[in-house]
Amino acid sequence: MLSLLCLDGFIGLALLTAWQLSRRPTVVLGTLAFVALTPFAYTYYLQVAYSDLPTLLVLLVILRQFWRWPRLAGAGRWRSGTLLVGTVTLGALLKPNLIVLLPALAILAWLLWRRGSRTAARSLDGHRSGPKHLVLPILLVVLGFALTPPLTTAIRQASGYTANDAYALPVTNWLAMGVNAAHRGTYAGPDVAAAIALPTKAARNRHAVALITQRVRRLGPWGLIRLWVVKLGVLLNPSSIQDWYNGGFRAAPAWYLRHAAFLRTLTALSYTVATLTLWLTLAGRLLTWRPDWTRQADVVAALCVITALGYLAFHVLLWEVEGRYGQVLVPLALVAVAALPRPARPTIARRQAASRRGEAPAGKKRRGETLAGENGRGTMLWRENHRGTILAGATRRGERPTTARPAADLRRPRPAWLPGTLAAALTLAAALLLAASAGRSAATPVVVAAQRSQQSEQYGAKATWLIPGTVATQAVTLNGPANYFSVQGHPGTALTVTLTNAATGRSRRLRQEGSVFRLRHALAAGRYRITVRNLSGRRQPLDIVHTQQLRLSAKPLVTNGFADPAASLVYTCLARRTHNG
Repeated sequence: MLSLLCLDGFIGLALLTAWQLSRRPTVVLGTLAFVALTPFAYTYYLQVAYSDLPTLLVLLVILRQFWRWPRLAGAGRWRSGTLLVGTVTLGALLKPNLIVLLPALAILAWLLWRRGSRTAARSLDGHRSGPKHLVLPILLVVLGFALTPPLTTAIRQASGYTANDAYALPVTNWLAMGVNAAHRGTYAGPDVAAAIALPTKAARNRHAVALITQRVRRLGPWGLIRLWVVKLGVLLNPSSIQDWYNGGFRAAPAWYLRHAAFLRTLTALSYTVATLTLWLTLAGRLLTWRPDWTRQADVVAALCVITALGYLAFHVLLWEVEGRYGQVLVPLALVAVAALPRPARPTIARRQAASRRGEAPAGKKRRGETLAGENGRGTMLWRENHRGTILAGATRRGERPTTARPAADLRRPRPAWLPGTLAAALTLAAALLLAASAGRSAATPVVVAAQRSQQSEQYGAKATWLIPGTVATQAVTLNGPANYFSVQGHPGTALTVTLTNAATGRSRRLRQEGSVFRLRHALAAGRYRITVRNLSGRRQPLDIVHTQQLRLSAKPLVTNGFADPAASLVYTCLARRTHNG
């Protein structure tokens, strides 16, 4: 329910922001298409309760407060300031990398000061913008971050949580994974396993520092640059959105299993194309954008761009990367596209040039425009509305016409080649991604049934000990054929695991491979029963997931005749593609 509320809240607020910033139906429709008509709203963010989605909502709320701040006064600023502090504090608790917002704000304030906006004239939308208007919200953001450590301590004390360094990984461990070229700078299981094997956090820190030094020396300057390019590609690739923290259906429906390869390809391709379209749209706007620092929407757009670059630099240069990490750029891109002015059309650009020379622009009078011409009082320059190209200005007869320099006059004309080039780039990228996605989907096994939720491996999940003679069973339904089944045991266990077809009564024993019991055999659709027996004379460990009330699997775990709906084995059933098709 929380995921649904956050998702719907993000969609609604994104649409409202798009309309308020742009006042253009096309921008609102484009935003709606991205957030509601793509896998964005129906896969990871809806299916998995994690901190990524609240972080997107937090960023959107923060950006809105900076845009609305000059428009507010009195009680409005009190409410907005309180919301800003609370949102920043919540965001910092969820994702510490939100700290990139501080240097982004510092850079933005420096740019405004450098451009001489301390005495900025009133902007075209009637609201001033400048460093002095950013001082208070920036201080509120700093306050939000400053409240995070004491609030973290208070939450730990209230919940009775005590940090245990025996299971803690130092920050340097993630930095070491970030320079692990063998894993493309992504999460590296071997690095985590090596760190867990060390006795203390200090020892892990020394080990990670040594790894970083060794790997950087081995890569050299060019190797580091190549790795950064690879990490950037991983960070901006959203094609695996359906697999982020998703172990598959508890029991995939039969209709899905019949079309799983096609649906996976369609999901990966559609969201990747939608994301590329968003990036290319933003790139096209930025190529023709000349910031008007007196326009609050331009200031917010600059904040979005600087923050996005900060996130990219943080993950590409320092941290480890995953495709889902790049999703933090989505609200930044959506707000920036809505805030940036439309590129000037070539016709309007010619009129701009003509008006600056004091000539009458060619062409017919357009709605909202006043063409330059002589009248009894002097020369009147043509104009559009406040989102148009230039402002009107009158002069006395015989004097050179002059104009103010509004936001629209700061727009570069859109080159004629730009739309075609962006469309060609999008088509090429989509074709390459289609081929890659089709290949991955064909090779990726389909999850027929699974319960893979468990405590993270790095924290050393505790096993449940089964006394001699214990029998644990759990029913599983397969809605389609499969050829692989596994049950997770525990390191050092000596249990016996079988899989029984409920209809035929035929049982097959799973072979133990390390801490996992596996069966590689054709399995028909139907109902099955997993049976775990302790036939030894001593107690044996088994990985069983216990929750308070959450039912992780459709059927309860039955131990010696006692059914526990909140307990489950860890198992996976796959339909793997064979070599002969």
